Amino acid sequence: MRLDGEFEAPLKNGTTVKVRPAFALLREMAAEYTPEKVEAESDMPASQILRIAREAATIKPLHIMYGASNYQWYHGDLKGRALSLLCALTGNIGHLGDGLSTYAGQYKMRYKGAAWWNVPELPDRAPAGFSFTYMLNGPTETMTCPYPKHGIKAWIIYCCNPFDQHNMGNILREQVESGQLELVVNLDFQKTTTSRYSHVCLPGVSWYEKTELVSTPVHPYVQLMQPAIEPVGDCKPELWIMRELAKRINLETNSISTRIWIPMRRLRRL
Repeated sequence: MRLDGEFEAPLKNGTTVKVRPAFALLREMAAEYTPEKVEAESDMPASQILRIAREAATIKPLHIMYGASNYQWYHGDLKGRALSLLCALTGNIGHLGDGLSTYAGQYKMRYKGAAWWNVPELPDRAPAGFSFTYMLNGPTETMTCPYPKHGIKAWIIYCCNPFDQHNMGNILREQVESGQLELVVNLDFQKTTTSRYSHVCLPGVSWYEKTELVSTPVHPYVQLMQPAIEPVGDCKPELWIMRELAKRINLETNSISTRIWIPMRRLRRL
């Protein structure tokens, strides 16, 4: 297989045409995107681009987790192809621990997943929470879910990047910038757009550093996931952090308990 050069390819009508390998064309196109040019377009510092490029090229295995921040946007398919290409160019395909995987949401479950986060309406019990749409657009006339009288003032987030991955993330940014959201607490193990708009960032852990009940898009059952490594540094599992926060909040006072909202769509760790 030739990765470079120029060749004559025969056509069906008997003529020939000059062709070049896709790798040569890719290398030529990539040469135009210097770290400085990419920094100007993406706001990612050139030094960080070089660091990530060197690590991706020299450290094995390389495993890329492809999340909703990418493929829920226009041209998301091209982003996925670019990340797959990165694995191919660095030789990280077909080996233990390398490759490309996706992570976003829990789909195709054969049981009613809504029962996890929605308490059934009983005569003396209202729904426990409401959907993310109400967070963005406020209450509606027909909603039966409880909604704070003065709106949502504080938000505790974990295991997601809503200020970037949702197509209405700009509304969340405006709520922080205007002061409508007075407190955003983010639990995460990496720096994200949500981290930039958070007032407090707490060190969470990755999926490989905690015990958790999970489901996947292809399994009709709940799985017990056990940690492969101990949490790095001062990072703690989300359940540990939430328990410690609960100890410091007097849930008997309505002023706090009705103003802190946790997205029900992300409460998987019950």
